Amino acid sequence: MMSQDEIKRRILARRPELRARGVSHVALFGSQARGDARPDSDVDLMIDVDDPKFSIIDLAGVELDLSEHLGLPVQISMRRSLSERMEQATRDERIEVF
Repeated sequence: MMSQDEIKRRILARRPELRARGVSHVALFGSQARGDARPDSDVDLMIDVDDPKFSIIDLAGVELDLSEHLGLPVQISMRRSLSERMEQATRDERIEVF
């Protein structure tokens, strides 16, 4: 199983590509951030984007790129589309990547 530090390192290695796609911020949350991930757990990421035209197709591309780079399933949530309840629920467990 991959450590939080390794997940962060691998995401940071993709920072230039992510920035070029409009991603301005990435945070890890969920079981990987809490430290209770199982071998079959995915990687939950929250992102912010600068481009108001960032689409579901763009999101799928980023998700696929990171999943391939990490060798783990990745699920991305855009902060701007989270409910206030979900935003608050994840606030304490989030680990900033960049």
